[in-house]
Amino acid sequence: MKQIAKEEGITEVTLYKWRKEARAAGEATGANLYALQDLHTKLYIFDKHSVITGSANFTFKGFFKMSDMNNFTSVA
Repeated sequence: MKQIAKEEGITEVTLYKWRKEARAAGEATGANLYALQDLHTKLYIFDKHSVITGSANFTFKGFFKMSDMNNFTSVA
């Protein structure tokens, strides 16, 4: 959490608060992360229906500020 807070410019307290609120609301608060060694690709698996493949780091900056390419897939 400390590294994420620093990268995103928010406090650890805020991150823990958001996670606590998400868990209380029954929302997913984590993902399985997979990466191939020596490649920048990532695979984020959220549940049995939703995945993201691409090159973005799993941070606000990675998804919204950088120019990485990602693909979100969700199936019912």
